Amino acid sequence: MNFYKIKNKIIYRKYRMVKKIIWNIRYSGMKSFKSDIMTLINTVNSYNYLMYGEYNCLYELNTYYAEMCIEEMDKRLKVEEREVFE
Repeated sequence: MNFYKIKNKIIYRKYRMVKKIIWNIRYSGMKSFKSDIMTLINTVNSYNYLMYGEYNCLYELNTYYAEMCIEEMDKRLKVEEREVFE
């Protein structure tokens, strides 16, 4: 297999795990939830940058997946806020 395909799968699986955590972690409050998830996303992002930062396409892919996870976190926050008001 191609080097980039292998590394692409590794990065994708890490962020897929983050998405699962976002939707399965217990929601205790907006501030604590957001800080916990942002810490997780930043940790994965930093690690991937250290490992693959010299490869431009993998760096851009890493940034894209990090932004997608932040969007998922925002979706979860909106869902939780709606449940509180209903």
